Amino acid sequence: KAAYEPVTGHAPTPISLTARVHAIAGMGEAVCVTRIDRGTSGLVVFVKRPDLLDAWTTALNAETSRRIYIAGVRGVTPLKGAVTRELRDGGRALPARTRYRRLAVASGHSVLRVIPEQEKPHQLRRHLAAIGHAVLGDDRYGHSPTNRHFDEKNGLDRLFLHCVRIEFAHV
Repeated sequence: KAAYEPVTGHAPTPISLTARVHAIAGMGEAVCVTRIDRGTSGLVVFVKRPDLLDAWTTALNAETSRRIYIAGVRGVTPLKGAVTRELRDGGRALPARTRYRRLAVASGHSVLRVIPEQEKPHQLRRHLAAIGHAVLGDDRYGHSPTNRHFDEKNGLDRLFLHCVRIEFAHV
């Protein structure tokens, strides 16, 4: 999925990844199993038929499954770490943990491999911002002057977050 492309279409943007998948021959009934934020790019899993959804949802939400992201973040992070922090959603406190490993440092900022242990809305973005290393290009949780700099100097006009891998046990 490209950045800024929604998984499902809503007004005023009826164009979506789901609409593109449905346009493929034999995929008219396809249903999305995994979702990522509109600003995030990367892998999304669809099943061909709705009757397969429950089995795939179970497999992808199992404890042995994981999604791996690459993120560009503000500042230099420790080599590796974890953020364990509850996330509030609709007045409820949801437990959440995110692990990361620094892959590179460029111009005083880090490129991370990030793995959420749960999949809560905006979990990676919220956790990284909470430890002072907001995802570059994040208008909601990020650092506006840094985002503006990366947009002006590097043309980064989007969230620097990409789902690169989805792992699960195939049964």
